[in-house]
Amino acid sequence: MLYILFFVSELIFVCVSIAMIIHYVMSLFGGLRFAPFVPTTRKRVDLMIQLAQITPGMRVIELGSGKGRITIAAAQKGAIATGYEADPVLVVWSRCVAWWKKATTASFQRANIWTTVWPSEADIVFVYGLPRFMGRVWKKACLELKPGTKIISNAFRIPGVEPKHVEDAIYVYSVERLDH
Repeated sequence: MLYILFFVSELIFVCVSIAMIIHYVMSLFGGLRFAPFVPTTRKRVDLMIQLAQITPGMRVIELGSGKGRITIAAAQKGAIATGYEADPVLVVWSRCVAWWKKATTASFQRANIWTTVWPSEADIVFVYGLPRFMGRVWKKACLELKPGTKIISNAFRIPGVEPKHVEDAIYVYSVERLDH
């Protein structure tokens, strides 16, 4: 019996260690694809949700959802919210937290935001990407999302685009159709 307990504890240790390594590698290289993992504070999550003016039934997506704080907060306001995250450890974490908080309309997908087609019916897009990627986010949003979709960016501006509202370095934009 003691051998079984030892084996199980070692197996758990190995699994947790592998998960941590995957998470740290994904965090280190996340900045090459979009952004490294940097948690958004509760205060900023609350302000972003307030600026979004979410009503029940709205479709919300979060690009690089990390621990899922914004996606879960949007779901708790009644939105159908989807977080896209490259790090599989954070996707599992987010799903567990959403379950724990009974955020039944929150879902999380392991996805590369550049190759995933964003749902055209999205009403709000939350983003916390590095400045060098924000222009690319805008272009993809204008090609794939309906005009009027709100993009709410934490900390970084979209170059060459005038925000509709700015508060405490949170920028609110409205998607426009790009002329091809």
